[in-house]
Amino acid sequence: MRTLRRLYRLIRLTVQLLVGIVLALRYAHLVEDGIPTEKYRQIKQRWYRKTCHILGLETQLKGDIPTAASLIVSNHISWLDIPLLGSLLPINFLSKGGVRRWPVVGWLAWKSGTLFIKRGTDGAANQANLEITRHLKAGQNVLVFPEGTTTDGTLVRRFHPRLFAAAVDDVAAIQPVGIHYTNSDGEHCHAAAFIDDEPFTSNLWKILGEPSIHASVHFLPLIQGGPHTHRRAIAEETRLKIVKALNLPVEH
Repeated sequence: MRTLRRLYRLIRLTVQLLVGIVLALRYAHLVEDGIPTEKYRQIKQRWYRKTCHILGLETQLKGDIPTAASLIVSNHISWLDIPLLGSLLPINFLSKGGVRRWPVVGWLAWKSGTLFIKRGTDGAANQANLEITRHLKAGQNVLVFPEGTTTDGTLVRRFHPRLFAAAVDDVAAIQPVGIHYTNSDGEHCHAAAFIDDEPFTSNLWKILGEPSIHASVHFLPLIQGGPHTHRRAIAEETRLKIVKALNLPVEH
């Protein structure tokens, strides 16, 4: 039964990726200098919703989705986080440069307005902040995962404060988001976690075998920055709010 479920979903997901390629080619003109138009944002959001449905992802939403462009700050568990949040609101997200080289997925991410950052290079953080600010000023939500890595969902690591420059510069408010995955039995979903250099195909195979994955998404109250706030302080405040919402242990 599980093998049949995996094969059925894999076929549908393959078709969905092909649809994504066609849409990206068809509507590429609606992305100007990395900024997608409202129509393209709606197309992306519908594609993400369909992708989540194929993967058996069921969403429980808590809190209010922001109506103004915000710096979306979330804990990071899996590549699932991106279609999950993309299905709920229009986003552009910051991703490591290596994703750009992923077959098909990397190309789709690039065409959909993803901001890529080359970690470990001089000036990478400053360049990322310039791109984040540019998108926010253009009325785009920008999603960042400031842990810089994924976890198994049982903790939230320290947030790197450099990515909070836009909030300190008072460009946009911070929208903290907490994500937690459970399986069909209501238990913590280990299959969703994409950690420890696990191959993408291996993780995908595990996810496709799950009867369903339930995602709790907490949209917490906005946090306002400003020139009198410090990046490190506002990063820790954001992290602690997410930790509290997910009822996880506080680690320093």
